Amino acid sequence: MLAYGDYVARVRDRNRYYYGNAAHAPMARVEIVERSAVLDEAPAIASFEVPSGAELIQVGDLLVSVYMEYVSSSSNEAIYDTDLAVFDLSDPTAPRARGTLTTNRLQPSYGYYGNRYFLGDCFDCGWGGWGYGGGGNGTMVAGDALVFPRWHQQQENIGLVERCHEYATDNGSCVHHSDGTSTCPETYKSGSIQCERKLPDGEPWCTGELLTCDYETGECEPTPDIPSQRECYEEDSIRYWSSMSFDVIDLRNADAPVLANEIAAADDEEAVSVIASGSSVYFSYQKPADLPGDPRPYVRRYFRELDVSNPSAPRLAAGINVPGELIAVDGTSIFTRDVVWDNLDAETMIARLVVDGGLAHLQAQRLFDERQVTAVHPDGAGHVLVSHGPSWNYYYGYNSEPQPYTLSILGSDALNVQGTAPVDAWASFVDAAAGKAIFSVSGGLLLFNVEDAAAPFAQAYYPTDSWYTPELVLDDDEIVFAAGPYGIYRFDTDAYNLRTR
Repeated sequence: MLAYGDYVARVRDRNRYYYGNAAHAPMARVEIVERSAVLDEAPAIASFEVPSGAELIQVGDLLVSVYMEYVSSSSNEAIYDTDLAVFDLSDPTAPRARGTLTTNRLQPSYGYYGNRYFLGDCFDCGWGGWGYGGGGNGTMVAGDALVFPRWHQQQENIGLVERCHEYATDNGSCVHHSDGTSTCPETYKSGSIQCERKLPDGEPWCTGELLTCDYETGECEPTPDIPSQRECYEEDSIRYWSSMSFDVIDLRNADAPVLANEIAAADDEEAVSVIASGSSVYFSYQKPADLPGDPRPYVRRYFRELDVSNPSAPRLAAGINVPGELIAVDGTSIFTRDVVWDNLDAETMIARLVVDGGLAHLQAQRLFDERQVTAVHPDGAGHVLVSHGPSWNYYYGYNSEPQPYTLSILGSDALNVQGTAPVDAWASFVDAAAGKAIFSVSGGLLLFNVEDAAAPFAQAYYPTDSWYTPELVLDDDEIVFAAGPYGIYRFDTDAYNLRTR
């Protein structure tokens, strides 16, 4: 479901139930209805057909159908035939077919980087999506252009290494007696240490700890020189990563879409993620780095701006060194997220920077101590909303005190904490707008009211029988999104349906 002013375009597609040859699959139908109507029941004012299973993308007043069909593989990369069709919905009641484009240069975007969730027939049954490399960002809209990121598999043998694994052996097992009772020691040993060094004469670097844990409380303390066993082996160390290229389609003349020349970043620029903002796409990448006297592996983080303000001649700017992965762009500010390690825990640093003269100038940063940041959304009203949970060490129980999951409201400029609210451990931060934050939770959506940054609170819960999709529409007074065979969901964001303490 896509919104066009006072109208919406709802898409009915039976491909979900069709398993035959794609060429004979039923066509999907795009139907126009008034925004104020009962969206999944109102009769269509106008309609037109698109290929079943096509990706449908809104670009301003246009609706673009992108249908890809696998053909073959060449040079380790798949080849797809793509049929693109443009429809003009500037007058939604009278949609017009405009131009078309056929090419075999485009590919769907697959891969991983970070925590992604793919949801099936229930709203809350998510599974982490991991693959070879790169982020499955899909087709992106930037200004008057469609941008297709492409992830290219790369690998390099960086030499022979020795890897060692040391683990505690005195696990303090309980003794079970014939009378049904058990005798357990006060403590047990746990933890492990992994070490690696380049051969023949590299210095080793290690992670992890050996621990002594209390049986009753579960609390653990680092303890050197406890009974342990060490196993080592040698092997070639292979580095895998993805490089990035971009295909851009110019839609300024809807009657004649133009595919620009491919833009490719360097093969050694390890792709991390891609985001679109305004008329640009921002490409985050990293490169391995050595620090004198330190055998541990490091990377330097960068981003490049792909300017598509002239989509027929896109320009990829030089890389700019930044502290972490670019995660959001809000006006002249860019926000990054970086993993910061202490002795054991991976923590998260959020930073705000301003780019000037080819350099990124740090304006503010905030460390989420012993925390992992899962999502960041500027709300467009002077705040940055951050969802975060316990670090790996706390999550896996090395400390007995449960650690909360939290929504923090930061000031956009200084990144100062203005307010916090507890959230469910399984809540997934979906979207934010002025005064609102939406989470996907078990069985539905949870709306937080953040109009008063100092006192955010859970305002409403909306039960569903379906799944969240990226086409969610969040505006001043409602949330609307397609719900597959369940129809279309519409929720009032002015509703207050939760009890207060």
